[in-house]
Amino acid sequence: RWRKEILEILDLERHLVLFANLEPCHMSGDEASMPGDGRNTRVRLYYIIESEWQSEAFKLFVQKLDRWYIYYWRQRGGDTPPGGNPPRIRITNTTNPKKAISPKGPNGLWRNCYDDAWLSKKTPYELERMGIINEDYDFTLPEAPPIPEDALL
Repeated sequence: RWRKEILEILDLERHLVLFANLEPCHMSGDEASMPGDGRNTRVRLYYIIESEWQSEAFKLFVQKLDRWYIYYWRQRGGDTPPGGNPPRIRITNTTNPKKAISPKGPNGLWRNCYDDAWLSKKTPYELERMGIINEDYDFTLPEAPPIPEDALL
């Protein structure tokens, strides 16, 4: 839902078609960082658990949308952050990365949305049933603002 909101704010509704065939089970998950990570904060970091089917280009696109969401969420509060739970700050766990092994990815996406290694494990029949669009998707988004330092405190 919030991705739709961000795409509308950025006047990039053309990207909504990309999410039409996606369900929550197709997206990456996350797990909370452990207490004692050296930060004195109420904001927890979440380590991304990557979905195996997603290409690097698709992952970067979604991560950029995440950063835009954090940026606009912080703007709503003016000088002070808005109330309620803040958006999750999702990062890659470089010491212990995890992948969600998903035999089923979404159907009907553009070929560059899928990871090549994941596709190579599919049978010709499975590939045909997936209805992959034989073109590359244009993931262009404006450069996302960096996550403000005070969001990590």
